[in-house]
Amino acid sequence: MNYIWDKLQDFHFWKNSFYFFAIFIISGTLLAEHHIGTYFYLSYPFFMLLARFHPNKRIAYYSTILSFLVIIIGNIIEPINMDAVEEPFITVPLTYIILYPGSLWPVASAVGLLFSYSLNMQLSDFLILEEFIEDSLELLAISGFASAMAFYQQKLKTKVIEYKKDSLTDFLTQLNNRKRFYADLEKIRIQNTPQQFSLIQIDLDGFKQINDNLGHHIGDLVLVDFSKRLKTIEKDNVSVYRIGGDEFTVIIKHHNIELATNALIHTILTFSKEPYENLKSHYSLTTSIGASLYNDCSNLTDLWCRNTDIAMYEAKQQGKNNAQWFNQTLMQETFRYYKLEKDLSIALKEQQFYLLYQPKIVIPTNTISGVEALIRWEHPTLGLISPLEFISIAEKNHHIIEVGKWVLNEACNQGKIWCDNGTPISISVNVSIVQLSHDDIVGTVRNALNCSGLDAQYLQLEITETALMKQPEKVIQQCTQLRELGVQIAIDDFGIDYSSLRYLKQLPIDIIKIDKSFIDDCATNEKDHMIVRTIIQLGHNLGITITAEGIEDKDQLNILEIEGCDKYQGYYFSKPVDNAQINTLLLNQRSACNTHAIS
Repeated sequence: MNYIWDKLQDFHFWKNSFYFFAIFIISGTLLAEHHIGTYFYLSYPFFMLLARFHPNKRIAYYSTILSFLVIIIGNIIEPINMDAVEEPFITVPLTYIILYPGSLWPVASAVGLLFSYSLNMQLSDFLILEEFIEDSLELLAISGFASAMAFYQQKLKTKVIEYKKDSLTDFLTQLNNRKRFYADLEKIRIQNTPQQFSLIQIDLDGFKQINDNLGHHIGDLVLVDFSKRLKTIEKDNVSVYRIGGDEFTVIIKHHNIELATNALIHTILTFSKEPYENLKSHYSLTTSIGASLYNDCSNLTDLWCRNTDIAMYEAKQQGKNNAQWFNQTLMQETFRYYKLEKDLSIALKEQQFYLLYQPKIVIPTNTISGVEALIRWEHPTLGLISPLEFISIAEKNHHIIEVGKWVLNEACNQGKIWCDNGTPISISVNVSIVQLSHDDIVGTVRNALNCSGLDAQYLQLEITETALMKQPEKVIQQCTQLRELGVQIAIDDFGIDYSSLRYLKQLPIDIIKIDKSFIDDCATNEKDHMIVRTIIQLGHNLGITITAEGIEDKDQLNILEIEGCDKYQGYYFSKPVDNAQINTLLLNQRSACNTHAIS
């Protein structure tokens, strides 16, 4: 029943039904009204069926001409009474509208019919002439109106096709876009085919440097040039897409999929290294490529994309300018990623997170002035999960917003407890770029302070230098509003993005934290030592407190003390510990101070 109902709603079904009906009544009229060479007229339905359904367009076109000639020649040889064919032959132009919508075929066929009739009619008879004119006008009006309607319908159809194509095409490169990519993925998911599929993801190495140094206009020209190269590999079984920025994907269909994919990867790696006409000689581009098989994703297209993405990043980590297949090791990492992503949504509800605190030490006095709150995740089956692993996942799916609120509230509550116990110290909390971009961070901080009762002067917010560089104007505005609450602002991992120095004069910050990468070798590497010295002097000249991260030995601390650094944190004094151990350290420090005061 559903099949029949679908057919009844199908426009093509009704169009073909009318076509067959028209051929039937026209053929019947020809056979009934002609008495000479009757079998000749059986060729009419034969030619009309060829014209409609033959796959060869040339044969179909010639069949259309022959079908019309059958009517014209027959009418010339043996004229038919116009009254007998008036109604049936009105359908003749309509059949040609179905064959060639928007063309002049319907009008031409109507004129041809009228001309053939006029050759054998006594048009000198006024009544016959009047009837002929009336029927002619009727036929021409019907065929003309139908042709005009078909013409505008075809134009509308063409426009719709063009608009649909534009909506599925990337404007810059004219490749298929992200929307088309996901539509094709859905087709692959629902179809059952013996063909095998692979997906490759392409990322241009060093493209950001070209954009930053030469400008986005040159970057766009490079993308267009690279896209033209990709178009050369496009075939019926190879589809190319630009999914955003400098990332491209290719879907390959082949019975020997691994061999075909490897050949294609080799081609892409080769032509991507060829010179680009819009790049200066000292700029070059290579590609990092990830590849995965559809058979490895359990018919889950999201997982297929994730597999390919992971393989591409693995290629980048191996030194770029190469390709990496998704393998068993990466598969285990993917399943772990998806499990962590899924479990993150319930970790807060099930209280799987907890905080540790790493002391910040004033260098001249060797006393604790504050702590940094650090989140930890104790997974019920996987054990302790490193923040380096789960924070990036939480940022991608925006779970970091709720997690960040929890950390802020917990840290403020603990800070209030220390203040009430007579050991007031500042407590710092890291703020993610996602929180800055997609959350009301000022309102969140205000609410945490109000609910805990912690004085704002004891709260520090640490913003990474990378977050600052992504949205400098917005971050500066938010920092200004946070400073108005009384909160202190620290720039974390300072020194990674050198270009952020130009924002220092605009930033309302209190603290700069020197990145650990400069501290590690500052006692043995003169360049690192000079960088540390420069950052300390720069900060002090701007009235900013300097804290060094990752101090692990006495030699590093001596360098910082010589250069006048204000504070440090690291394993040399203490690894991150729970609040009870911080309580012990604070009590010991207070006891030592009291003893020193008495003596």
